[in-house]
Amino acid sequence: MRHLVGRAEYSGIAERLQRALDDDLLMAQTPDRAIEPALARLVRTFRLRGALLTDAEGAPLAQVGTDPSADAGSLRVPLRATGQTSTAGTAVFGPKRTHLPFTAQEMTLLSDGALFLADLLDLGHDQDRQADALSDLSRRKAGVERRGEDLSRALGAAAQARVTTGFRVYALGPLRVERDGVPLSRWGGEKAGSRQAEAIFAFLFDRGERGVAKDEILELIWPDVDLERADLAFHRTLGGLRTVLEPSRRARDRGDAITFHHDRYRLDPGLVAGSDVADLEAELLAASQATDVTDRVTHLERARALYRGDYLDDCPFYGDSSAVEDQRELLRGRWIDVLLSLGEVYEAGGDRPAAAAAFRQARQAAGEPLPSADAALSRLGSPI
Repeated sequence: MRHLVGRAEYSGIAERLQRALDDDLLMAQTPDRAIEPALARLVRTFRLRGALLTDAEGAPLAQVGTDPSADAGSLRVPLRATGQTSTAGTAVFGPKRTHLPFTAQEMTLLSDGALFLADLLDLGHDQDRQADALSDLSRRKAGVERRGEDLSRALGAAAQARVTTGFRVYALGPLRVERDGVPLSRWGGEKAGSRQAEAIFAFLFDRGERGVAKDEILELIWPDVDLERADLAFHRTLGGLRTVLEPSRRARDRGDAITFHHDRYRLDPGLVAGSDVADLEAELLAASQATDVTDRVTHLERARALYRGDYLDDCPFYGDSSAVEDQRELLRGRWIDVLLSLGEVYEAGGDRPAAAAAFRQARQAAGEPLPSADAALSRLGSPI
């Protein structure tokens, strides 16, 4: 059982999932009858639109809610029981009702939920085949129960852990920012435009340690305003943004959220506790280092689920500027690489529907002819 104790951005989710799986009635049922209730509880806990379990050939085993298999925001997790080297199928979770991607914490919890479901399936198959081997089945069922208890304890520890203070940024698609799980709805102060403040935040987030000069911001947001008025608007908007990011700061105090050094403004590195961009890079690194095919697929699917659309797609001012294009193209290219890699792995494993879906999604994401995806779809006999 994966160790989950640590900082938890979503302690409420972990606590609800702990209560959901820590249920004697669930384990009192036969394994085949426990699958759907367990899946339903995961759907309710994570507020998903649906979830689906399929076998190794892609045939459905259980479904709760809407079919998530064709939705780009879904998370696919291989079903591999404890001690097994091959997968028994796939668990597809999502998308979330909030339309936001899964966080790394949520992906870890859902992966452990998938392991629990895979163990139930494996136990159920053996129970059907070996009804006479009662002692062995009893031992294995006790092992599944222990793993369920381990999962509940780990989730309980995650729920009791200190919630990370800071901001979480969702930039792969429309810009969304949460402070301790609560979305920011207004960026500026009473006398500062919210759209302009959001653009400044996006500029600072994108530039990171490189920072942004005031002249760059003025040219982006107030290009047609005379210098004196633009400078006044900039400082008023920056002050409003600083107050939103650091409500406890005093009016004449710059605070720590946005620093000014060597003529450039920067976000405090400790302000952003996490982002989907950082999560994407972490999943791609883990996929490149994975020595097991199933683990590689798991990390690639997590990366696919993080990408909601073009980087900072709807951000005012900044999202339509040339300043964002290089990073946007880079991230789009990495996502296409993820889809092509998934298609190749699924094709090699004989999962033709999943392979075709990944190649087709890569072709659509490219927005132009993609010879490698076209050739793969042709091999699979699937329409482009």
